Amino acid sequence: MPSQVRLMVARLDRLMERIVVYRPTGRRAKPWKLFTALLLVGAFLVQIWPATQPVVDLYVFPVLVACFFLRRDGLKTIPIGLVLYHLGAMIEGRLSWRVLLLNDAIHLLEWGVLSMFVLVTLEKYVAVRQLEANIRQDLQLAKTLQTALVVREYELGKVRIDGTIHQCNDVGGDFFYFRPFQEKYVTFCLGDVMGKGISASLLMSMVMSFMFEWGKKSPSPSFVLKKLNHRLMRLWASHSDFFLAMVYAVYNEQEQTLTFAGGGHQGGLILRRDGSIEPAATEGLPLGVLEEAEYAEKTVAMTAGDRMVLCTDGVTEARGPGGELFGGERLAQVLRQGVGLSGRELVERLEAAVLRHTGGNYTDDLAILVFEVKQE
Repeated sequence: MPSQVRLMVARLDRLMERIVVYRPTGRRAKPWKLFTALLLVGAFLVQIWPATQPVVDLYVFPVLVACFFLRRDGLKTIPIGLVLYHLGAMIEGRLSWRVLLLNDAIHLLEWGVLSMFVLVTLEKYVAVRQLEANIRQDLQLAKTLQTALVVREYELGKVRIDGTIHQCNDVGGDFFYFRPFQEKYVTFCLGDVMGKGISASLLMSMVMSFMFEWGKKSPSPSFVLKKLNHRLMRLWASHSDFFLAMVYAVYNEQEQTLTFAGGGHQGGLILRRDGSIEPAATEGLPLGVLEEAEYAEKTVAMTAGDRMVLCTDGVTEARGPGGELFGGERLAQVLRQGVGLSGRELVERLEAAVLRHTGGNYTDDLAILVFEVKQE
């Protein structure tokens, strides 16, 4: 029922927009001018009808209609309405010229204020709608650019990475990033900038550029995260409500080890080839919170068929219709059931499980990344 109400309100809003934004010009304005003239004549005839008292507000409706459709040209109907009112009153002999002239100033002020209110309201409405249209266009462009920044599949040598991102708004702050480093390393990360929308999207793009800069300087996740944290502390000095949750990992192909660190993030899960699952927890503070924060590294062996699964809180904290969280246990269960699947299939199964839990709706931005050491 609420969805039907929202749909009806949306339709009424679109109808109102078409009516208000519609501004006839040239030949299209002639019917409305004729309609306004007929309204004025009708008000005049009602006024001189023997059983009718001379009510000046009869002419307000034609004036407002003219201002609604003809905009500023509608102000020309104010003196016409006053003249017709004078004429009708004098025909009936109900009012003297002195009374009419005395009331003119009051009625002119009243009609002028009402007309200007209508005009200003219409112009503001049109301006707001135009601004919304421009914002939607900019958001669509931003969405296209943000989508282009994220490569959802990567395969090189013994490594394959698959991922997906869904933003609740057109753009958002969830992201992942990966790239080869030197000859034996593959680096990858997944993060969540606090917030949603344009600000989170801009911060996400900035963070990805920093990762590109420092990710090629050292194979140490701790080094990269500390550099990024220092930069964010300087940039966000006047915005203490911003922070970044992130996991950064480096795979050494020669030694078959994965070293990772993180801040403000629950970490990932290691899905072994035999179906067993090991936690890959991180313990650091969110980035951009404390200047001297430390990010401890952990190293695990990663052999053929092993995977590391990372996801943002849009997965584990996704809420069902009753408010129940998706949680880590459901996440682990989905991973166990997907041992024989490809990385892409595992990503899709996990995303589908989240949607089933929430009733088909995304409750938060979501990012999933599966790093896999390919089998021979």
